[in-house]
Amino acid sequence: MQATLKHTRTRAVTSQVQRWSSSLSQSETKSVESWIARQSLPSSQPALYDHISGSQLNALGCTLPTLNGTIPPPPHRRTDFSYGSVVLPGHLLVFCNPHAPERELERDATIRILAPPMPFVRRMWAAGKFEFKRPLHVGDNIKAERAVSTIGAKRLDSENPMIIVEQIIHTKTVEGSQPRSPPSMLSDVCVTETRSHVYVPLTNERRVRPIRDLPKPDFSFSYTPTDTTLFHFSALTFNAHRIHLDKDYSQNVENLPERLVHGPMTALILMEAVENNRPEHLSIDTFEYRATNQLFVNQAITVHGNWVSGSKIKLWAQNDDGVVGMVGEAYLKLGVA
Repeated sequence: MQATLKHTRTRAVTSQVQRWSSSLSQSETKSVESWIARQSLPSSQPALYDHISGSQLNALGCTLPTLNGTIPPPPHRRTDFSYGSVVLPGHLLVFCNPHAPERELERDATIRILAPPMPFVRRMWAAGKFEFKRPLHVGDNIKAERAVSTIGAKRLDSENPMIIVEQIIHTKTVEGSQPRSPPSMLSDVCVTETRSHVYVPLTNERRVRPIRDLPKPDFSFSYTPTDTTLFHFSALTFNAHRIHLDKDYSQNVENLPERLVHGPMTALILMEAVENNRPEHLSIDTFEYRATNQLFVNQAITVHGNWVSGSKIKLWAQNDDGVVGMVGEAYLKLGVA
């Protein structure tokens, strides 16, 4: 009986989505262009407030292979989540995430950022950048000021059209933070993050994009994200997107072979690779990344890093078939965050 109900639920969801398998019609193209023209940018979104708790960071540490014992840490590695300790690069991702009741979620259980016109119903985390300007500490109260900065379209006249939406998030400490954040610096931006999401039609096709001319790695490690890993990261980021949690939905609606590994989690693990291999006197200044192919649950992922120079590292994550899921670049600066 349970299997029958599950199949019926998926069939009902599938019937609500018309699959798209050709280039946009003239009317669809005009609809997209008109929708983009109507957007007023930059478009501010409600600020989000949070408290950096050691408990939340410890839960993240139990999730990441570089901190939970899967990958042995180097001697210099900081794993302290006590009050006043510095927040590690990228760990801010588990704070200041938007919340919404279930009735307000999209059909794929995502929280709405924007609602592009049909047929752009599939949303994916595509790229991003972190600029680390001032350390955050456990015990800080923080504010994330958010805005949609740009909206654009690519390849509308092809069989692979997409809409690109870019957000900028400035995170600051606010009143009530612990003593390491003096009142004179409360209005200063600590971290600036850029996030790019792409919206594409729901199709039956999956294309693997080859990534060529990657250098010989100077360091590497492998791990396998399980369904438990994906569940934990979804919970930590209040992300109910069904492509990470619901195998039935992923295969029968999104036409994926399995559940997808979170883009931001892969980006975070690339930053973790830097933390494991950087000299003690350096820290990450900026980190930029781009998703290139999909990575799936229960498939081994190998993270590689190459020292381009004494202050720049090229990084990439690939599966056992050699498919590169993400590339990134980290620039280092003197001083430990």
